[in-house]
Amino acid sequence: MVLAKWLELAKSATREKPNIDEGLMLAEKLAQFGPDALMPMVDVLADAASTPYAKALASMGLSYQADAKLLPKLLPLVKPEKDLAMRICAAGVLANVPGAQAEAALNELKADKERQVRFHALRGLATRSAAGRKALADLWKQPDTTPAERNQIVMVLSSGTASDSQPLFQEAMRDTTLPEETRLFAIQILGRVGAPAFAPSLNECAEKDPNEKIRAAAKTAAEAIQARENKKGTLQ
Repeated sequence: MVLAKWLELAKSATREKPNIDEGLMLAEKLAQFGPDALMPMVDVLADAASTPYAKALASMGLSYQADAKLLPKLLPLVKPEKDLAMRICAAGVLANVPGAQAEAALNELKADKERQVRFHALRGLATRSAAGRKALADLWKQPDTTPAERNQIVMVLSSGTASDSQPLFQEAMRDTTLPEETRLFAIQILGRVGAPAFAPSLNECAEKDPNEKIRAAAKTAAEAIQARENKKGTLQ
């Protein structure tokens, strides 16, 4: 019943009504039964008759159980001869699949001719190694990197060894083209792992940013950094 409802949502998804919220809710329920229960979503990705909106819904749903069991069906979908929507959506899933086989495929795709496929490959590799994190951070600096891509970069680099990306979080804090929640998240990360050198920029943001929530968050983050330094001083 759950699968049938999800398949109907995928079939009826459009630009105006992508069915994301309900589709993800059903996908989460399916994921409780393990990766085999999500195989029909891979079939939607593989179906040339599926709309781009159906493929996107499948890609998002598969993130709940991006298991290596998906690879035999998933890997053929990122081949260059497949249609672009299929490749992008399949690469998005592949980025979340653990293991050496998925990593090898992502290393091939990071040089793909299609930008969105490359981006997903870099996103996936960033969760696997310091070199992958650096490559994704380097992408931030490229002039053609979009706000949507920068948003994802912040989210990926905030996990794991977030302290290696402090300058990037500082830039995200200042970037008014990013969604408010992304800027707030970057500020919170600086408050959690930021070095004392980042306190002045946080204080400046707390004083001058036009967004009240951003100002308040920056003030809190600067105070958190100072509190850590004060604690270090008392322990010495």
